[in-house]
Amino acid sequence: MSQQAVPIPQQFLMMATAKMVSKPMYVAAKLCIADHIQEGISSVTELAKKTSTHERSLYRLLRALSSVGVFKELENQCFALTPLAECMLNQPGTPRGMLMWFNDPIHDYAWENLLHSVQTGEAAFNKKFNMPIFDYFMQNKEIAEVFNTAMSSNALVVHSLIAKELNTQNHNVIYDIGGGHGHLMVNLLKQNPNLKGGVFDLAHVVEGAIKDSTAAFETFGGDFFEEVPKGADAHVLAFIIHDWDDQSSKRILTNCYNSLEKGGKIYLCENVIEGKNEPSLGKLLDIEMLVMCTGQERTENEFKELLEGVGFTFNGVRHTEGPVSIVEATK
Repeated sequence: MSQQAVPIPQQFLMMATAKMVSKPMYVAAKLCIADHIQEGISSVTELAKKTSTHERSLYRLLRALSSVGVFKELENQCFALTPLAECMLNQPGTPRGMLMWFNDPIHDYAWENLLHSVQTGEAAFNKKFNMPIFDYFMQNKEIAEVFNTAMSSNALVVHSLIAKELNTQNHNVIYDIGGGHGHLMVNLLKQNPNLKGGVFDLAHVVEGAIKDSTAAFETFGGDFFEEVPKGADAHVLAFIIHDWDDQSSKRILTNCYNSLEKGGKIYLCENVIEGKNEPSLGKLLDIEMLVMCTGQERTENEFKELLEGVGFTFNGVRHTEGPVSIVEATK
């Protein structure tokens, strides 16, 4: 049935009850149901034994998910994987990490205060936990790992899109500012073997940088609010600026500007909000930024104002095949 054929009240209820899909998906992923089915355990009886769950309740959960195509119910209360269920596999390259983060109880607690954010413009996370989210992560390593896993799982797809679109041939050295464990830099270096790369992030973050013999890069520990290392002719910042308000973003961009030589480039890899009334993942993620931190997703003009406000010359926006665009500017 096409969306146009679905009655308006039913469309409304599908939106209002969306957690009736996402929460069962989260539980199924938490129990590694997709992994067990892939290993050959397909009956609810055996799945319940494997996961120490109540058999009838587990069946009801999987039956519900099968009704929306996440699993496929077979005869005798057995289940099979579908392409959507394969996204739950606890393997590199799947978006399972995003499901686990967006449905973690910590995440839920913050979103319960969305009304507060709309009323005040303040991050709901701060109200609930009395501190900014990244400070909370420093004190709570377990949930920080859930978040980092989510970002890494999303990055595997996004980074390949960025590397495909970003032309590195005119650069000798690129630094990934806020580059985490270096996954994007690996993609860029594999695309251009003549390129030299560096990853700059907090010291404890870059300590976990991946080691890849075919794409070696230098790591730098530090705080991009204080300074950014010199030595690159281009900086790339992937989903960094959207975490911060305009004042904080300008501090980061100013430090990038000061560390680049004249003619140096900066590439912001972000969602770019476009058009009125058009479906947009970025517009939904913008509410995530409202709830969880001081950041926001921005329009092309808002990025232009940010960059020109610290001295860069705005060059424009290039779109990739997926939900990320590259905002380019020159010192």
